[in-house]
Amino acid sequence: MFSSNGYSAPEKEASEKGDVYSFGIILLELLTGKTVEKSGIDLPKWVRSMVREEWTGEVFDRRITNPARDQYGFHLLDIALKCVSGKPEDRPTMAVVVEKIEEVASANDDVSISSLASADQFSPKDCCLLHSMIPETWDTPGSNY
Repeated sequence: MFSSNGYSAPEKEASEKGDVYSFGIILLELLTGKTVEKSGIDLPKWVRSMVREEWTGEVFDRRITNPARDQYGFHLLDIALKCVSGKPEDRPTMAVVVEKIEEVASANDDVSISSLASADQFSPKDCCLLHSMIPETWDTPGSNY
């Protein structure tokens, strides 16, 4: 997916499981507000250490409000950590990742992420759902992305 080492899976092979790893890194970046390219940190290792020390709430980007973090954040963090497993065979398929993200969304707002792919079914409510799930980092003035 990306040529940068921060996004590449440990096995350094192009594969679906490698793409899942890269997606997990991107999801961790969105949830934490940290970037692997600019910070140079091993983001999965940092997040795991925070979870292990029971500082999970400190992992999240401060721009993610408590209600959004409680509703979506912890579930999305769990999905991201499964995606960045060190062993490819322990990572889910992308289909399973999408299914799990849809479960998180539908459990909280009864909206299917897959319905967002169809322009004729898209509504402003769907857009707001996605923005509440993932912080606006790319288009925020002063963002480091």
